[in-house]
Amino acid sequence: MILLKFPSPNISMLAYNLLSENGIPCQVVPTPRELDSSCGVSLVVEGKYISRVRKAFDGSSLGVEEIEISSDSALRKILEG
Repeated sequence: MILLKFPSPNISMLAYNLLSENGIPCQVVPTPRELDSSCGVSLVVEGKYISRVRKAFDGSSLGVEEIEISSDSALRKILEG
């Protein structure tokens, strides 16, 4: 899984819409405080979609940061908030 972190909630929602329009499934999740205390909203996508995600964001100014989620326990922690 890949966590996509953005500079603001509004940009996160723009990114969600962009991914949805491109048929890329994603989930809105709270940004873990350990990663950033400023935004609060991130997206999670399956790793198999990362090339499509990058293509969708290519040329955009959304300011996405990709963070790989390395374990199921880390993902559960993010999803539980």
